[in-house]
Amino acid sequence: MQTQTYESKILVPQTADQLVVDNPYLDERTFGFESDTGAGKVGPGRWNGLNTIGGGVKVYRALLTQTGTDAPVATVLENTLGGTPLFGYTGVGEYTVTLVGGFPANKVAIEFGPPSSGFVKSWRSTDDLLLIETRRFSDSSLIESGLTDTLFTVLVYP
Repeated sequence: MQTQTYESKILVPQTADQLVVDNPYLDERTFGFESDTGAGKVGPGRWNGLNTIGGGVKVYRALLTQTGTDAPVATVLENTLGGTPLFGYTGVGEYTVTLVGGFPANKVAIEFGPPSSGFVKSWRSTDDLLLIETRRFSDSSLIESGLTDTLFTVLVYP
């Protein structure tokens, strides 16, 4: 196994058949690695394809695609929110994400991968609602079809 060493003392394998974690604050789940060896130990396991987060943090991760006047369609990669968010279309470049009680105040982080065009703005509106906008770089006007397999992640902290 070839590895690279970083300042944080985490050794990153070139293949996913082993992972070394030399940090008492991290474990294999942080890196999407499933193993029964426990934090700070070396052991064989399998890569689950996701960078999951422990500590009671709930995660929703999906690839979003939106065309025309349709709501974004989510290809769900991970969902530990306890419910399925519903996506809606409210107008040109404006979308909603609804999950009753799913987005409590001061507990939500939203992340986007690069959109297919322009840029994305997103924020928590209420405990039940997130808002998303897709906008043009040149003049910040709202645009349609700005999401094509765009990574969308919502983290809800305890």
